[in-house]
Amino acid sequence: MNTPPGYEKKFADFIRLCAETKAKGINEIVVGYPWVLGDNYEELVESLSRLADAGLSLHIAGRDETKSNPIMPTRKTPTTDGVAKAMRNCSYESLCATWFLQDGWQVFLPLLDHGHKTDLLVSDGPNYYRIQIKTIEAQDEHTEIENRWKGSSIQFIVYFAKNSNWGYIIPAFTTNRKKLDAADGKKFEHRKDSFLKAFHAL
Repeated sequence: MNTPPGYEKKFADFIRLCAETKAKGINEIVVGYPWVLGDNYEELVESLSRLADAGLSLHIAGRDETKSNPIMPTRKTPTTDGVAKAMRNCSYESLCATWFLQDGWQVFLPLLDHGHKTDLLVSDGPNYYRIQIKTIEAQDEHTEIENRWKGSSIQFIVYFAKNSNWGYIIPAFTTNRKKLDAADGKKFEHRKDSFLKAFHAL
């Protein structure tokens, strides 16, 4: 069965929930109501298929559960593609900041990063590291990346693969383009321990 028209945009939050749940090693998703999965037969089948593909089981809260544990409000206002992209990028920056803080680093967030190309500035006290964080559409680590930071003083770039559960931390490079896995970086999974292990190994 083909993906219903408009499904990926309409159920972007559900698709992201599946990816994040799988990345965290959790094997079950809990929803408050059946209609979270779709408004018609085609959407329902697509949602169930995506759960199966991700190896996730489904639990739908019973009526008594939803009465005693009210479901959080759902967002009713639409989000434009541009705003959604900015929010996703910001979420990855916040995720990295959280991981660094939990590892004992001081984290500084620039009010404006235009010109200096710095999303995060992290420090262990005597040393400071400028970091740029990006998402990429990549199915594998052989993806070619473009150097958009020539002339800046950043030291590391963190790439998150949007459609998967892995990423790369690479040192800033001087050539115009480079293969992701040939950039002297370290691969990590979307987990704090894996991310920090990769960062410490640079």
